[in-house]
Amino acid sequence: MADTTNKRPKTSDSDSSDIESDSDYSLDYEFLGPRDPNYRDSDDADSDCSELSEELPSRPLGFDMWDEDLHSTNDYTWQSNDIRLTHFVRHHHAATNQTGPSFWRKDRGWPRQLPASRSTTNHDQSANAMCLVVSNYGVDEQLYAVYRDRILESGSPSRTTRSTKNKKIASPRQTTWLETPSNHSLVLPPPPPISSSLAPISAKSQSQSQSQLSQSEKFNETHASSVHPTTQPKRHISQPKLTTDPCLAKFKRFTKYVRRQDYPAVPLGEAYLPLGFEPLCLAQKYGYMAIGGIEGEFELYCCMDRKQPIKIWGTKFKGKNNIMLMTNSVQIVRWEISPGKYEHLLIVCVNEAGVLIYTLPPHHHCAQSSHSTQSSLAPAAAKQHTHLRHFDRVPINDAQVSPNGKHMACVGDDYAVFLLDIQLARNSVLFGSPTKLPICPNSLSSFSATKPAPAYSSQYVAWNTSSTQFAHTSDSHHCVLVWDVAQQHIIRTIDSAGYTYAIQFHPHLENMLVFTNRYGYFHTVQWQDNHSPARHEISLVSFRGEKDRRLRILAKINGIQWSHHGKCLYVSTKRRILAYELQMFAHKVPSLASIASHQAKEHLATKFSLKRKRSWQSPDHPHWKSIPLSVKEELFREASLSSH
Repeated sequence: MADTTNKRPKTSDSDSSDIESDSDYSLDYEFLGPRDPNYRDSDDADSDCSELSEELPSRPLGFDMWDEDLHSTNDYTWQSNDIRLTHFVRHHHAATNQTGPSFWRKDRGWPRQLPASRSTTNHDQSANAMCLVVSNYGVDEQLYAVYRDRILESGSPSRTTRSTKNKKIASPRQTTWLETPSNHSLVLPPPPPISSSLAPISAKSQSQSQSQLSQSEKFNETHASSVHPTTQPKRHISQPKLTTDPCLAKFKRFTKYVRRQDYPAVPLGEAYLPLGFEPLCLAQKYGYMAIGGIEGEFELYCCMDRKQPIKIWGTKFKGKNNIMLMTNSVQIVRWEISPGKYEHLLIVCVNEAGVLIYTLPPHHHCAQSSHSTQSSLAPAAAKQHTHLRHFDRVPINDAQVSPNGKHMACVGDDYAVFLLDIQLARNSVLFGSPTKLPICPNSLSSFSATKPAPAYSSQYVAWNTSSTQFAHTSDSHHCVLVWDVAQQHIIRTIDSAGYTYAIQFHPHLENMLVFTNRYGYFHTVQWQDNHSPARHEISLVSFRGEKDRRLRILAKINGIQWSHHGKCLYVSTKRRILAYELQMFAHKVPSLASIASHQAKEHLATKFSLKRKRSWQSPDHPHWKSIPLSVKEELFREASLSSH
């Protein structure tokens, strides 16, 4: 690795202002390793930064630079996948099935970009820095992102310093010791009959503990982020309306060139949630927000009132012999255990310690805690439900429950995935024993960048909407594996040209998925059935440098999320969030039923606030009461009233 310590601009040691000072350095300098970049002419086939030409590179040794943090722990060697990613992608792009038009809308100005939507990842293997929250009636959505040691409300240009309710009841994070005798007493329900006894995990930890950076200016400099200029000047010529989608109303036209002065640091007072640790993962659903840290930190918030989140619980997970653990991923799920009654559970992956499952407190307990004047731990703290550890000592990086709530897939650092059955019995959610599904190393030998192939490692897993298939990425091999749940074997191996991280199936199209490389590229794959060839498209995510506008820089991709209606894909980069619109939805005329449904939900969101205690007094109540129940159920089929 090249020494770049003498290249960093010096800033003040004081972190009180939390604002980056002006710098003569442009984004172009953020590169470690030999300098032999590809310079591109103004008429280059890739000049729009969102198009990837089919021409093979004329200079095989050249590379594109990328938007990286100087204190990254990645392996910047000449043969590393990240340096030569464009070279690998170009050769793979020519071999993909590119028949038919692009998946994505490519009118001028697309993809859209969201102002004030910076994000960071605090670990090179992390790509879970963004989450999407749908409003109560499904008429709007809000994006939240990890930035340094805080959570930001993406798209909000500035926020004044506010005193949130969580400060009033916040208490120091407790330490949750795993694998201790006292810890086992926290398991509330009796052991599920379908589970076998779970073996203790290995005392040898493979977690990576990240030391605290004493030089605040280094952390501030390398996590610079975006605040776009104010509104565009008005023109005389009337412009056609670009979009009528309220979810895209905050997004602006895509800009190719990026200037450092447009990306100052974000003051702590402008954060949605200031934290005392560096987040590694983020999830928000059903009115709860869960945040996991790089050294085992964890915090849980009640976000029923989005403007005033309430801290419910904070802890720090530690393993046997005081081993530091990493909170790799979190998921918030719920099951309907009886008509109209739900049980909300939190799924937490803690690396070598397996998977922790917690029962979340009802929101009315959170409200009671917010009015409490005592400084002791809030009574609404989550309670441990189950501790799953029988994974053959494999560190678990991600675990996701299927949409139908009947399965959970777990992936980690081994040539295997784990599949669990979930049952509802006695009004309780029961998790079965993990079934190990091995991956044949020989079948992946051609997808390795080095010989001999390294040990297999998988980072993230995702389910399709019908819960019949799941897929997972890999940061050790150049492929994504798709599994069939019923047959419990791999049905598709997708060549990804490089290491992959974030992955998401389309929320409505069961055979479409998107996954990302670490820098600059995301892949869209769709197939008709398990035996038909897949259609595979590679999309470029980049921008141009400031000092040399011919220099293309690959954006660092920190996470992806589909919009709740599946029309757009949100791609979170270090500088901004981009919105890509699917062609099949771009010019699709909505049905009369969907128009009426959307109008009704907008009306309900305005008139029938769920905080209203006497909604029956509304003049619209008789009309709403006269609507048949079947119509109401269809109306709320996609609006799950997530905050209630």
